[in-house]
Amino acid sequence: MREEEIYAALKAAFPGMKPSVPPADVDPATRAALDAVPGIEAWDDLSPSERERRERVLTDIRRRIVENGVRRAVPDADRGRLFMPFAALTGYDGMIADVEDEVGKG
Repeated sequence: MREEEIYAALKAAFPGMKPSVPPADVDPATRAALDAVPGIEAWDDLSPSERERRERVLTDIRRRIVENGVRRAVPDADRGRLFMPFAALTGYDGMIADVEDEVGKG
């Protein structure tokens, strides 16, 4: 979709929405993020209701990008620490070993 089409779709879907950044002043990162969102034409053979649902979802994604800016995942070397509580579960190590054995056999 071209930028004008995106803003027209946003304006039609959300009449009261006022983007935080005027269309002419969209920074390159926001423009790239908007361009990365696929258009509804990416999917063929959708039922009308599914087409409408996906178009609403895609429009909402574009609206959030315009309103809130681009979001990026930030790598964290200590992220694995989030999963440490699972090690305290009784039998967790045995369960993991059983799953690994099943996968190895399968």
